Amino acid sequence: MDRPDVEFVTDGDAVRIKAQSLLAQAETMKEFKPLMEYCRQLEAENARLKAEREIEFQRGYTIACCNLEGLHGCSEVAFDVFSQAGVTRDEIARMDLTDYDLKALAEIEKGRRGSPYGGEDHDNSPAGERALPPQDQSK
Repeated sequence: MDRPDVEFVTDGDAVRIKAQSLLAQAETMKEFKPLMEYCRQLEAENARLKAEREIEFQRGYTIACCNLEGLHGCSEVAFDVFSQAGVTRDEIARMDLTDYDLKALAEIEKGRRGSPYGGEDHDNSPAGERALPPQDQSK
């Protein structure tokens, strides 16, 4: 866009239009409206993708901790490592974990008072309701 009556001034992340007249400024803003809308859409898409990556990272982290228990029987270490992730019970419930992972997670949290993931006093945990399904005793 080549307009001698309009100057674009950057101020950090913002770009201001400095025009010689209100008419020139209004015309310029009208021309840039579709571009500004596209930028807003890109920002929203980037935020969505960032949230998805965070969820996938937390899911992978959770599965790795479950593998510490499931493959190596290291529930204490797995609990200590898992506690550092800050994953909530609601997030665990949305992770679509396998039965293997849910069983390992139940073993990790077993008997750990104050665990936000369950344990003996899971009803008083700060993360709310128990995300793990009840164990099927018929097997």
